[in-house]
Amino acid sequence: MLPEHKVYEVAAGDSVLNAVEAVNGELPFGCHHGTCSTCMTRVVSGMENLDPPNEQEKSTLSDFDAEPDQRLMCCRDPRGHHGRLFVVTGE
Repeated sequence: MLPEHKVYEVAAGDSVLNAVEAVNGELPFGCHHGTCSTCMTRVVSGMENLDPPNEQEKSTLSDFDAEPDQRLMCCRDPRGHHGRLFVVTGE
């Protein structure tokens, strides 16, 4: 599980999960496709830097009664440029 309020730098086109793994961070995951909800994480800052959920993520978030500030980290990548920061906390 991620330490609370940990900041990770994520390159454009990379997933948050890949960025966390690249620096030996821990984030639970299962499918890498946004279907199992294992990587569902509360985003405490930087939500505006994430693309809106795609249909698969919306469906999974709904199926698992996610809160509005929770997203699936395996399929999330930052909008725009390299260097976006995301502050997340594991649940």
